[in-house]
Amino acid sequence: MRVIWEKILELEKSGKSGTLVTVVKTEGASPQVAGAKMLVTSDGEQFGTIGGGTVEYKAKIIALQLISEPQPLLQTFDLNLEGETPTGMICGGKMTLFFEPIRQAETVLIFGAGHIGSRLCKLAKFAGFRVIVVDDRKEYASEQNLPDADVIINEPFHEAIGKIHFGPHLYIAIVSRAHAIDLEVLKKCISKEYKYIGMIGSRQKASEVFKALRESGISEELISRVHSPIGLPIGGQSPEEIAISIIAEMIKIRNMNESKAE
Repeated sequence: MRVIWEKILELEKSGKSGTLVTVVKTEGASPQVAGAKMLVTSDGEQFGTIGGGTVEYKAKIIALQLISEPQPLLQTFDLNLEGETPTGMICGGKMTLFFEPIRQAETVLIFGAGHIGSRLCKLAKFAGFRVIVVDDRKEYASEQNLPDADVIINEPFHEAIGKIHFGPHLYIAIVSRAHAIDLEVLKKCISKEYKYIGMIGSRQKASEVFKALRESGISEELISRVHSPIGLPIGGQSPEEIAISIIAEMIKIRNMNESKAE
C-alpha cells in the first residue's frame, strides 16, 4: 500500500496522471477484500492488485480511459460467467470498484526568472498552481530568488524544453529578458500540448514575432492560440501589476474549463 501512496506523490510532483482503483464492497466469494487498491498510471504502469484475473484486466482498461476523461466512477462486476457485467470468472460473487482519477496538477511554466517571472512565480503558487521556472542565469534560477517554485531549471532554454512534460494541465508564460529568447522558446513550445501560452511584449513586438512564426511555417491556427500581449488588459506597468494581469488571465481560463467540466 505504501508503494501506491509514494507513486501518487511522484505523479503529482511530475505533473503526470493516473487512476486509483479501490475495492469498496464485495459480495460472496471474491479474489480481494474491501480496501484493496490498484494504481494505474498514464504510462500504463500498475502498482498493487485488486485480485488479478479478468476483473483486474477490465478495471485497468477502464482506469486508463478515465485518465483522459477524469470523472470518478463506481462500478460493480459479476465474478461469474453471466450477469450485467460478467468477467468470465467462476468466483460466484460480486466486487464493487471505485475509480478515482488523479488529475495532472495545474502547472504554470515560466520562462524567465527576472522581475516579472519571479513575481509571477509567487502569485501562481498563491493561486494554487504548481510552478516550474526556467532561466539560464544561475543567479536568477535559484531558491533565493524563487522560494515559491516547485521546480527550478537552470539550463539553456532550448535544452530545458526537452525536459518538460507538456499536456492540457500546462499554462506557459514566456517572460524572458530578450526578444530573441522569447521567439526561440515560442517556436519550440507552440506546437506542443498546453492549456495556455502567452508571451510578454507590446502589440508591435507580438506582430513581429507572429510574422517570424509565419515565415518559419507555423500555422495561423497555432499562432492564434498565443496570448500576446500577455495578461488581462488592466493597464499595469510595474512588474507586480503585469504579473497580476498574467495570473488573472490564467485563472480566468482555468475557471472556464472547470465550469465546462461540470
